Amino acid sequence: MTKNMSLFKYLGAISILCLSAPLQAEKSGFALGGEIGTLGLGLGAHYKVLDWLVLRGGFNTLDLNHEFQNDDLDYDGNLAFKNIRIGADIYPFNGSFRLSAAYVNYDLSMNITATPRNGTLEVNGEVYDTTTELESLSGDISSATGSPYIGFGWGNPVSAGKGFGFMLDLGAVFLHSVDADLYATCPENSLSCHSVQSDVDIEEAKLQRDIDNSDLFIPVINFSLSYQI
Repeated sequence: MTKNMSLFKYLGAISILCLSAPLQAEKSGFALGGEIGTLGLGLGAHYKVLDWLVLRGGFNTLDLNHEFQNDDLDYDGNLAFKNIRIGADIYPFNGSFRLSAAYVNYDLSMNITATPRNGTLEVNGEVYDTTTELESLSGDISSATGSPYIGFGWGNPVSAGKGFGFMLDLGAVFLHSVDADLYATCPENSLSCHSVQSDVDIEEAKLQRDIDNSDLFIPVINFSLSYQI
C-alpha cells in the first residue's frame, strides 16, 4: 500500500510538471512596458515575429532646463522633446543581447533667453544696456522631422514564458534640420533699436552656423520594465 501511494505521488508530480510547463510557455509574444531615460518618460510595445526578430514601437516626452554659452552670451533654455518611434530588435545570439534600429519622428523645441551680465548684454561684440538699449534677447531652437536611431541593449520582453522583464537600451538619435531664431526687445523710445536688431541678426547667423557645424545627436540611455501578456 505504501509503495502504491508513493507511485501515485510520483506520477502525480510528473503530471503537474507536464501540465504546468506548457502553461508557463504559452505567452502571446506581445508585451507592454514603461520607460525612463534620456529620452524622457514613455511607453513601449513589443511584438515577436521570430525568436531572433522583435518589432517595437513607443513614444517618449522630455522636459528639462538647460544652460549653455554661445559667442559671449549665456543662455537659459527650456527644452521640450516629444518623439514617436517604430523599429526592430535583432537577437543575433538567441540570448538577451540585441541590436536595435528605429525610425524616430520627433518634435524638439527650446525656448532660450540671454542672461545679462552686470545689467548689459554683449551682442555681436557690442555691449548694450538692458535698461536703455536692449531690454531682453530671447529666441527658439527647434527641429521637427524624422531621424534614425541606432543602438544595442539587453533584455527580451517576449521570450518564451517571460512575464515581467527588464530592458536596457544604449544608442543615439541623430538630429537633422535644427533652426535657430533670436528676437530683440528694446525699451520704449529706444534710439538704438535699429542697430541692436542688426547685431541680433548677425548673432542669430552665428548661432545657426555653430549648430550646422555640430554633430547633433541625443545619447540614449533607456531603462524599461515590461510585461508579456
